[in-house]
Amino acid sequence: MDGPLQGQMRKDGKLFQEPYAYQQHYDQNKDKFQGRDGEIYRGVLKTCRYFIRLRYSLMQLLYDAMFENMLTGLPIARAMVWQYYPCPFI
Repeated sequence: MDGPLQGQMRKDGKLFQEPYAYQQHYDQNKDKFQGRDGEIYRGVLKTCRYFIRLRYSLMQLLYDAMFENMLTGLPIARAMVWQYYPCPFI
């Protein structure tokens, strides 16, 4: 990419991708972001924090499913019918 931002931007035009960079960019340029744009920049860090916590809370469940897959050969992601087979109601 040629121009004044050469070496700072990725090929797809994104200046940054780390969650903390959004907050830093917003703090440095608060006067440029009004209304909805400001809300989006302020919400990025909170949203990323929520999904990272969710990921780590589900990690043990995923490891258990992979271990069960190794022992029994059952798929990691399976239908509810397969999960509770044999079901006395079917």
